[in-house]
Amino acid sequence: MDDSRAWVRDHLVRHALLSSFDTLVCREDAPRVKPAPDLYLEAISRLGLAADQVIAFEDSHNGSLAAKRAGLWCIAVPNEITATQDFSHADGQLDSLAGIDLAGLAGRFGLAV
Repeated sequence: MDDSRAWVRDHLVRHALLSSFDTLVCREDAPRVKPAPDLYLEAISRLGLAADQVIAFEDSHNGSLAAKRAGLWCIAVPNEITATQDFSHADGQLDSLAGIDLAGLAGRFGLAV
């Protein structure tokens, strides 16, 4: 696999998640990668959404910076490797996505699910 799209697609297929996504945006789709906002801007453009209609879930400092720079709401969900990174710019932080109340979280930002 030469490109990130193939890696992402294969990973999602392995976990039976590919059908859960309306679009995939990978590094080949934008001129700059995170922490630049380009990938997020491309994704919301493809989805026909405004930035303030989107919540990004990010596990890294660079990813959360990219989301905020694109104007998205951002919830940090650090992993073992990124747990010590600075997420003070994020709109919230969770230890896990397990059992998340997506409707409640969306409501916190005035969004509908």
